[in-house]
Amino acid sequence: MNEIKLGVIGLGGIAQKHLEAFKKMKGVHISALCTKSQSNLALQSEKWGVPGGYTDYREMLSSADMDAVVVCTPPYLHKPISIAALDAGKHVLCEKPPAINASEALEMQQAADRNRRLLMYGFMFRFSQKHRIARELCLGGELGKLYFMRSETMRRCSAPGGWFQQKSFSGGGPVMDFGIHSLDLAIYLMGEVSPVRVYSKVFKNIENMKEVKDWTGNAFGKEVNEISDVEEMSVALISFDNGVDLLFSVSNNAHIKQDYKTIEILGTKGGLIVDPQLEIHTVANRRLFDGKPVVNCDKFDYQGTIDSQAEHFISCIRDGTSCISTSENGVKAMKTVAAIYQSAQLGKEVLI
Repeated sequence: MNEIKLGVIGLGGIAQKHLEAFKKMKGVHISALCTKSQSNLALQSEKWGVPGGYTDYREMLSSADMDAVVVCTPPYLHKPISIAALDAGKHVLCEKPPAINASEALEMQQAADRNRRLLMYGFMFRFSQKHRIARELCLGGELGKLYFMRSETMRRCSAPGGWFQQKSFSGGGPVMDFGIHSLDLAIYLMGEVSPVRVYSKVFKNIENMKEVKDWTGNAFGKEVNEISDVEEMSVALISFDNGVDLLFSVSNNAHIKQDYKTIEILGTKGGLIVDPQLEIHTVANRRLFDGKPVVNCDKFDYQGTIDSQAEHFISCIRDGTSCISTSENGVKAMKTVAAIYQSAQLGKEVLI
């Protein structure tokens, strides 16, 4: 296979990152675009130099000359579009979350298997230089036996609004939006381990975050006036089959001083801070020692990571490279999400 012909379904913000990545790749041709909005389709077709286009993904799959598609729609459409594309013989790169529940993710995996086509998910942190280095350190023995991990992404007045706040479209709140990245990253850093049990709580009632303004009267963040039936925050203790316990927390609207994100991993010989900066904490010559890898990866390279993900997707199709963000990874992540919501509902630990 020489030139890979690619279609993109859904043309929102994340699609722009994918289009930029694939547009500059040699041997890749963006042959079709699809979105429900005729006006946006015309705008994006001109912007990316892709003539024509489609407002119905079914017509696109039956008519356009494509080897693969990138699915960038809201999550409730991931399953029907991905399965239709796989059944049409196309390889699929689907944005996260894989679906709106674990059973849908399993159906998508089965569709990929029966059609012998690649279904890859946009778990982009697997393609970040910093997180690849962190994985090497976790698996290389420098930290000793791992036993605890902490992953927190906490935001203040950052509810995205729109369909993100409606469970029928999104599948959930911050757990599904960006928390699933943290869950998948934890699994990746520890060597594709599997969660075995979860105890969690979710919180919904943030009463005074509507129409928030700063002290000069300017609107601050996104308005959250629309109907919302998703969680605003979740905290979970997740145990994995390698003996590590993960303390996981995410929020869009916590009453905290400022946004923060951290990932910390503890082992018997040392600890590793992954975010915000990569740093090892250990003992050397009977003295406490802090060290950093000699590489500039303090600032997260968003577009660079999407570029690496796109290159990997094409390499898997063209060269048979073993995929590192598979349909199996998607099912595992969605089963973990399901356990978080189930545990919170039941008020007790849930086995996976």
